[in-house]
Amino acid sequence: MVGRRRRFDTDEVLTRSQEVFWVRGFDATSIEDITQATGLARSSIYAAFGSKRGLFDAVMERYLVLGIGEMLRPLEAGTDGLDDIIRFFEGWRDRIAREIDGSLGCLMVNTLAERGHIDPAIAAAGGDYLARLVAAFRRPLAVAGERGEIDRAAIPRRSEVLMLLTTGLFVASRGRVRSQIETLLDAAVAELDSWRV
Repeated sequence: MVGRRRRFDTDEVLTRSQEVFWVRGFDATSIEDITQATGLARSSIYAAFGSKRGLFDAVMERYLVLGIGEMLRPLEAGTDGLDDIIRFFEGWRDRIAREIDGSLGCLMVNTLAERGHIDPAIAAAGGDYLARLVAAFRRPLAVAGERGEIDRAAIPRRSEVLMLLTTGLFVASRGRVRSQIETLLDAAVAELDSWRV
């Protein structure tokens, strides 16, 4: 038994660690917080991920693939134009309905606000994330433009506006109760409807 490595479910460890990082942020999260949340010894965390930052990077990589990937898939694969974007914001209601009152916002947006100004790697990852949001919105806007739903000339500007709206909603919703978030989402949907030609 001496020297035998402890086996654990990596997905479960990443899920539990994500919850801690999401609530506390990277800087305020200690290795002790992680050991308490995951049940792993400090040595096991370091053996598997190298450091707290290594664990965080693994958490973030998984979050961007699974969490953000799932969120953006209807936009990136949609064919219904402006309705795809409206469903994106209306779908936010479904996500917050599964949460306790309040929201943690977006882990990437939170981290970018916390560390983007001091951490070049986070700043670069955040830039890629924002560019992905812009591209995700540009696709259904292009479909809407082809169908004559919206002004095609406004597509580049509006895809940037939707990225700002989304990240702003993540920040504004952090810590707010569900009814307040729903009011913000209603305003977003009303704005989108006003874009129709």
